[in-house]
Amino acid sequence: LTGVITDPSGAAIATATVTITHLNTNVKRQTTTNETGVYRFDAVDLGTYSLSVQKTGFRTHDTTGVEIQAAHTTDIDVRLEVGVTSEVVKVEASSFEVELQTSEQVRGANFSENTVGNLPITGADSLTLAQLLPGVAVLNQSIANSINQDGTFAFSVNGQRPRGNNFMIDGVENNDISVTGPAYTITNPDAVQEVNIQTADFSAEFGRAGGAVFNQITKSGTNQVHGTATYVYTGSAFASLTHLQKINNLTSPPRQVENIPDFTIGGPVVFPHLYNGHDKTFFFAAAQWDRLFGNVTSQNPLRLPTDAGVATLQSFAGQCPNAALYLQALGSLRGNATVSPSAISLAVPSATGTCTNSTRTGVSLATGLFIRQQSFSSLDNNHQIRIDHKASDKQNMSFRWLYDNLVQSPSLNNLPGFDNAFTGKTLSGSFTDTYVIRSNWTNEFRFNYGRIGFNFPLLAPDTFHATVPNYSGLGVTGFGGATNIPQFRYANNWQYQDT
Repeated sequence: LTGVITDPSGAAIATATVTITHLNTNVKRQTTTNETGVYRFDAVDLGTYSLSVQKTGFRTHDTTGVEIQAAHTTDIDVRLEVGVTSEVVKVEASSFEVELQTSEQVRGANFSENTVGNLPITGADSLTLAQLLPGVAVLNQSIANSINQDGTFAFSVNGQRPRGNNFMIDGVENNDISVTGPAYTITNPDAVQEVNIQTADFSAEFGRAGGAVFNQITKSGTNQVHGTATYVYTGSAFASLTHLQKINNLTSPPRQVENIPDFTIGGPVVFPHLYNGHDKTFFFAAAQWDRLFGNVTSQNPLRLPTDAGVATLQSFAGQCPNAALYLQALGSLRGNATVSPSAISLAVPSATGTCTNSTRTGVSLATGLFIRQQSFSSLDNNHQIRIDHKASDKQNMSFRWLYDNLVQSPSLNNLPGFDNAFTGKTLSGSFTDTYVIRSNWTNEFRFNYGRIGFNFPLLAPDTFHATVPNYSGLGVTGFGGATNIPQFRYANNWQYQDT
């Protein structure tokens, strides 16, 4: 927040006292103008403020409704009127003054608490509001899921790869340093104060990004106790059959039920007869529990042998080890002979008992499509807590903790017995200390620790499914565990900032 204080003739007023007050917490900060009449407040917490200017020989000037946004410099110039300081001139900051960015040329947008809370948001992830900005494109879902580990959208900004984006929470690191995308995803819109997305011309302060800078600001408490409670239910009862499900003779969509209760609460920290945190110490907490149960279908239909095709494989399974393995993995599954039937030429068994070399004339494998269904569950616990404390008129401190635990099973691979599960634990803790050394010198120190732990175990029911390698190339859906499963990865990220 900055501006210039002048007298009625337009001359600069030096040493004028400028005070800003957060309307929800009553936390104040004060500075004085320099010899050119300029005042400036750095590292100001987000929210709505009043701005008061006092100078002997002039009326006090109070401006209300000053909005402070992330990565946005607000310019409020004030022209004082001659009079006594006991006389007060009150004005309301115009939207033009608050929203116009005059000191920097950054492109992007700030999405306020009202916008985040009232707009329909895909997956309750406020980062998806980026789709409203010019130059932002969402990659198709299959590609997106291969890039962002948590399944969130992958954004291409101004033609850059999704790996070129930089994700932050409260101005500190929130990147999955292995496969890009956000490490921690806030899926409770009521826990977000603001979302700042910079798509071009951002300052060197942010660095790293060739695409866009995404910054989510978590909510903090105020002098008033406030909170929200939400319950979301979705289920297959509200879904309809897809075309592919219809031609596979399904009479209803795969069963699926999802329950998502969440809450938020914030206010002053008060311990009766011990401590009163009004105007000084505040807390905010949020929690969400996402429970999804039902049946999942394979993303793409499987091409499998029909009954006739299985009989063909059985006729020479004794001479063809790969065919015998395939029949064992196939079990009782069969392709639908009436859905996209296809005949695949087979290799003839040679005298040595292999399946290579020439093609058996006139012999082919009858196949059809099959949609695989499997029971599925996803359990996600998401927690957030933040403490803000005014240590003195010159020092403010903040602590924030995020934790998420997700367990999903299974992720369909090819044939049953070769699927994998997913377990993921993500946490992020940050501490911020802002100290005003003097009117033109503010120091802000930030520390952040982030950790991700992702595990992809193979859900093999027996030794056969656990040890058989991955086979493909028969013209039908392959079998065996995915070549990159099982796998796991852990990453610890420590960040220190001092500006």
